[in-house]
Amino acid sequence: MYQTDPANTDSDSTTTRHDGDRTLLSAIVEAVGAETGRDPLDLDPLYSALDTEALERVVSPDRGADPPAGHLRFRYESCDVTVTGDGRVTAARRENGAR
Repeated sequence: MYQTDPANTDSDSTTTRHDGDRTLLSAIVEAVGAETGRDPLDLDPLYSALDTEALERVVSPDRGADPPAGHLRFRYESCDVTVTGDGRVTAARRENGAR
């Protein structure tokens, strides 16, 4: 299950990494679930917020680029989510809490 590194978690955001243990899409949903205090299974489907195939093409950490290519920022549930090519996924609650 999802665990955060205390060094990468503060009151303003939750950061995790996607790697061989979890896919990029799972890392996003789990980070948003942790940041919002909701079960990831209760969140709206991620594909309703963005084109998940395009996301994978832009920020895939295994593309072989040095430094890793791409980053993307989008809104999902009540969070601003940033995904970077080096594998980081950060979810930060928006102040107004709107979807």
